[in-house]
Amino acid sequence: MSPFISAGWNIDETVNVRPAQYLAMLKILSNWGSEFFYAGYFSLAAPYPDSKNWGWQTVMPVYAQAITSRYESILKNSTLLTGDVPRYFLTSTTLQPNNPKYLYYTGNTNQLVSVRKLNGAEKYVITAAQMVDANTINNAPMSSFGKFKLGNDSLNIEFRRQGSVYIYDATVSGAKAFYQLDTWHQYEHPERWSKDFQFEAEVFDNNNTIAKIKTEVPSGTAPGDYRSFTSYISFTSTPTAVEYNFTPRSSQNYYVWVRARSKNATGGAISVNVAGQTSKSLGCITNTAWAWYSLDACSGQAIAYSNLSNQEHVISLLATNSNIEIDKILLSTNSSLNLNSNQTACGTSVANVSTSGATNFCQGGSVTLTAAAGTSYSWSNGQTTQAITVSQSGSYSVAVNNGTGCASVSAPIQVTVNSAPTANITTTSNTICQGQSTNLTSSAGSSYLWSNGATTQTIQVNNAGSYSVIVTGAGGCSANSSPVNITVTTAANATVTPSGSTTFCQGSNVILSAATGYTYSWSNGSTSRQITVSTSGNYSVVVSANGACSATSQTIPVTVNANPNASISATGSTTFCQGGNVNLTATGGSSYAWSNGQTGNGISINTTGTYSVVATGSNGCTASSNSINVTVAANPNTNINASGNTTFARDEFNSTGKAMGKAKVNNREFNRNL
Repeated sequence: MSPFISAGWNIDETVNVRPAQYLAMLKILSNWGSEFFYAGYFSLAAPYPDSKNWGWQTVMPVYAQAITSRYESILKNSTLLTGDVPRYFLTSTTLQPNNPKYLYYTGNTNQLVSVRKLNGAEKYVITAAQMVDANTINNAPMSSFGKFKLGNDSLNIEFRRQGSVYIYDATVSGAKAFYQLDTWHQYEHPERWSKDFQFEAEVFDNNNTIAKIKTEVPSGTAPGDYRSFTSYISFTSTPTAVEYNFTPRSSQNYYVWVRARSKNATGGAISVNVAGQTSKSLGCITNTAWAWYSLDACSGQAIAYSNLSNQEHVISLLATNSNIEIDKILLSTNSSLNLNSNQTACGTSVANVSTSGATNFCQGGSVTLTAAAGTSYSWSNGQTTQAITVSQSGSYSVAVNNGTGCASVSAPIQVTVNSAPTANITTTSNTICQGQSTNLTSSAGSSYLWSNGATTQTIQVNNAGSYSVIVTGAGGCSANSSPVNITVTTAANATVTPSGSTTFCQGSNVILSAATGYTYSWSNGSTSRQITVSTSGNYSVVVSANGACSATSQTIPVTVNANPNASISATGSTTFCQGGNVNLTATGGSSYAWSNGQTGNGISINTTGTYSVVATGSNGCTASSNSINVTVAANPNTNINASGNTTFARDEFNSTGKAMGKAKVNNREFNRNL
């Protein structure tokens, strides 16, 4: 329905409905099904009332409709309950005896209760109002408590002059929730309402399936007694932000207070953002009792927001972990307000990290670490996602930034990955000859279980087959090895045959030949069937073939005797005149054979020629020396010719008394004494 409403039009205001009463009445009408109102004001004769005294009548319907919008989904799918108000309370001229009453009786005729029930569920909208009989000063109480019967439940609630709208959710019998939608409504003229805003945390404006509404009452309180209660939000898993809409009533700074607690004294924080400005963090929420928080975890100063324009804004709260529970939020213009004198700045808050399982596990396993909700994440291993999967030992922590510029840092989480032991098998040989055995050795562990039932680290096997081992380490982790196949085969023919003598002189060689049909590995590194040997040494070969055992041949010693160092030296010049000679001496051997047929280590040469020697050493090896050229020059042929008579007088003497004569030799004249 959409009724036409008016608070009154008399110039005597005491006979008109006052603002708070009017608001309460509109809430009752809303619960009865009024989706909106036609507000009116009548003044029939002068003097006309001052508009300042009646302008509020156009405001109150809006406030009432604002509350109705919070339970609109129930309003459209619910039933207005008829109530139990006694017949004598209702004027017989206005209601027929069998007409529904739609009100509940508390025993106080000034207390009105209207209840609407969600179809198919035990969820109710309860509207309660403190009414008065006259508007004279001090005649209208601000509030009172009243008790009424709702089905099997007996509820004891508060009735306010400005009306109260409650949600009673009895869907879960052991966890009934009771909370109020309009705590922010005041009883005064709306012009004098506070500039501050107080939000009940459970009355959030966004769709949040993680935040659950809960209600608690003091210990010993009877069921249904909600005269003193606390309704709050709790998170079932990693929190998401809860949001609240408001329009500032002042241009002053708004100081943020949040009433919260920790479920189990585990540290946590709440990121606060107002109107999209820089987020700030309320940190170190460890108290399990409800307490007010207002200090920025980074600066230690009160969180305040300024320059909020006169339009709708959003305040957003994001808890860092699911241990945080929130009761109320207050935006106050009072900078001196102190709701918690014991509050101290705590520095950067602690970010919570949850684990998907044990943090001590075997190699090959992993654990997922999930940080509390934030805007960005910086893990100690460099990753930047909210959750990381860890498969290596180490200490892991995360810095969670909630948009405040002040990161919450988690306590380190130690992850221990017990290394699965290395399950490898080493063997002395994978192929053995029949009658032989081989050792299989497992890599180190604390215990072993072989496929043949053995439990030692090393086993000896002589049968063909596939062998594997399960190795268990000190941390209880185990690993399976790859199988090792052992083959038992017959022996190979490893005979080596030399092509000739294995003792010979330098420059000669011998061919060593192995049997055909195998692969070969000679001691000198060769892999051919035959090798040509020209240096001293011991030679052997390992032969192997498919289906045959490898075998090592006998050792063949090869001796290569060194050749002598033959050389010739001359005792003098190897060029001389006929009639002379030169001695040639040979060295480096034990016997010598000269190129001219002579033997011995020395010979005398007097004829022109080229001479060399072959020296034979004591080991029978020979070597040729260098060559020496000998040149023998012929003597000259001398003739004497007389230039005159070779008979002359005796008186032809010189002054010494000797005879003188002349002779010509080779056309040269000589004077000689005769």
